[in-house]
Amino acid sequence: MADVSNIEVFFPCISVVPQCLIRDGNTLALWRLDESGSTWADATTNYPLTQSGSPSDVPGIISGGRRFTANGQYGLAASDATARSQFTDGEWTVELWFKATTADWAVVPTSFMPIVALGGNGVGGAAENRLFGITVVHPTREITVHSQSGVNVYQFGPAGITFPSLNTWAHIAFRSTSDGLGTFNWDVFVNGVFKGRRTLRVAPSDGTSAEWKISGGDPADPPFSLRGWVDDVRISSIPRSDAEILESYNR
Repeated sequence: MADVSNIEVFFPCISVVPQCLIRDGNTLALWRLDESGSTWADATTNYPLTQSGSPSDVPGIISGGRRFTANGQYGLAASDATARSQFTDGEWTVELWFKATTADWAVVPTSFMPIVALGGNGVGGAAENRLFGITVVHPTREITVHSQSGVNVYQFGPAGITFPSLNTWAHIAFRSTSDGLGTFNWDVFVNGVFKGRRTLRVAPSDGTSAEWKISGGDPADPPFSLRGWVDDVRISSIPRSDAEILESYNR
């Protein structure tokens, strides 16, 4: 009989819940949102967020998450020149899990609700000069991305894309690619499926630094506040492939 004593057998990991987004060498920030308290850790240690207001600790799709229900609830990183420079080439990806419940949607907020944004210090020093922001629209459930390059000068991503339904977690991904000459492709994925693209010119906004923020609700820009739940937010310094985005959804 053959000697099988030294044969190693590997079994794939099996879990009854989705696994968290991975951190690799192209990850700029990864907020799990698992911890309680006023500091939200970044798995890369680059950009921890300081909590404002009292968003609720809630069960996420992965582990813990945050629920935002009022103006003044958000997480904000320190303003940083590196955060801005890493996004100037137009090559990046943002992935996150989002859910809005019937109760969240019963409160009528302003129509545009920021989920995650990178705000700069340009446009007359206004902190809300967004290099980009991902928003959800009430009551249509439309999700989009936008960039600001001057006072009331905005560029928007593809329109008419929604998260599937209330009371269900959705994986949302935005990917940006650039030709290096100022032309960008902004792609939208929902639950791992490509939903649309917009090709556009994005004028670089002024300023020297930027700050990450999850949710709106900053008293400086009321009443743009989020009504919904957020879990596992990953920022990447590269345009993730279709396969990688699908893998993130399936984890």
